[in-house]
Amino acid sequence: QLGEREQSPIFHVLRTFSYSGMFEAHVRGRIDDMSMTARDRANIMPHHQPLFDVCCKYLSVHRLDFSLVNVRRIVARTVLTCPRHVIVERHVTVRAEAFALTSDTTPYDGDADVAAGELVEACRECNTALAVVMSVVWFRTNQSKGGG
Repeated sequence: QLGEREQSPIFHVLRTFSYSGMFEAHVRGRIDDMSMTARDRANIMPHHQPLFDVCCKYLSVHRLDFSLVNVRRIVARTVLTCPRHVIVERHVTVRAEAFALTSDTTPYDGDADVAAGELVEACRECNTALAVVMSVVWFRTNQSKGGG
């Protein structure tokens, strides 16, 4: 097959990947999954299932080939609804806003008072947004000391 030829781009990716710690973790995860009983597997919350498993299940149920096009389509559709994706997007938005508000070089584009109030309100979510904003504050503090 095309993916198994030594001249194919995927061969070089797989060769490097197969010697990585990520590959070991992936294989360990697959072994753990296979050793689970059907009852244990049924109790896994959908948002805790690895993306690899979601793709495999979708391809199997819909009798599709494990091709790059099919996998990309499934990943694109799945990731957008994944709770982890939503959380990451929220982190990126909060971090960008915090950097914009604390920038010395670029003036804030918008009402800084309103944006600061929204950022403070977001920080009430102390397990996520607060940590992101505090990392920006520490970064800016280090910058002001000449550390960056």
